[in-house]
Amino acid sequence: MNCIRALGFLVISSAVISGCGDSSLAPRMDLARARGTWERANIDTYVYVVRRSCECLPAAIGPVEVEVVNGVVQSRTYADGTPVNAVHADGFPDVPGLFAMIGDALSQRPARVHIEYDGAYGFPKEVFIDFSAAVADEEMVYSTALTNRE
Repeated sequence: MNCIRALGFLVISSAVISGCGDSSLAPRMDLARARGTWERANIDTYVYVVRRSCECLPAAIGPVEVEVVNGVVQSRTYADGTPVNAVHADGFPDVPGLFAMIGDALSQRPARVHIEYDGAYGFPKEVFIDFSAAVADEEMVYSTALTNRE
């Protein structure tokens, strides 16, 4: 009987401890799951729109249409058709690049994280990462929309 009680205590303790674990683990698990969904979808040719929100120049905000063919970015253009200057290109990554940016940001143990991934394809639709609650305007904020895929 004591063995059964001890086993029950261990099971309940494990459940309680796992519920009080590292809260930074959930966003990493979500990222891994979403990245896997994207990879399984096997989309290597697509067009998607990237918007950033930041205290920066309008050229660094977008929206920007990113065209990717066979996994290689072919173009980044603003809504009016103007190409994105190379200085701002890294701010408008392809989907794997955005996954990498999110992973890098999560490794910095941010104060707040809210990321919404597309249910069908896994790409990040909404990204909000606040690196420090005590500092203003250092957040990473993106919104994306897949407009065409092959």
